[in-house]
Amino acid sequence: MPSVRAWLDHQRLLPVGVLAGLNLVDEFDRIAFATFTPEIRDAFGTSDAVINSVATLSALVILFTAAPTGRLADRYSRVRLSLGAAFLWGICSALTGLVPTLGLLVVVRILSGIGRNANEIIHPSLLSDLYPEAIHPRVFFLHRLANPVAQASGILAGLLGASIGWRWTFAILAIPTVVLA
Repeated sequence: MPSVRAWLDHQRLLPVGVLAGLNLVDEFDRIAFATFTPEIRDAFGTSDAVINSVATLSALVILFTAAPTGRLADRYSRVRLSLGAAFLWGICSALTGLVPTLGLLVVVRILSGIGRNANEIIHPSLLSDLYPEAIHPRVFFLHRLANPVAQASGILAGLLGASIGWRWTFAILAIPTVVLA
């Protein structure tokens, strides 16, 4: 079993740190969308049910594209697929704040769901490829720690939204994704 010193080596932490960071900002986007549901609803002049349907549709995309994504991850470079998914998600996050119509919002959130799919399908297999089995529990703990940590991001989203508006908050969310990618 690798020593603690070997585990703490910065080169060994870099891949899991980057993938955990991508998972974190992805969760932040999802939570920010939920946080800004009233503002988004009002901006598009629609109902809570319609905006919640947009979020649900994005989640369903993850479910229905899981098998094709896994198939791609078995045949092509997982690193490149993760990078492409991160850029797709980052662009769609920024576009969430820029789209002028409800139809475009639906398209952007569906594409965002496809980009988010990497966290669930590609990242775990990539982490399994990159790290020895003996440290998989630690690696997966760090990667998945982003999910509960992100729960507090609703507060940050609210603060950003109150100071710069919900649209600019989504544009800012794309910055850490570009840096991590």
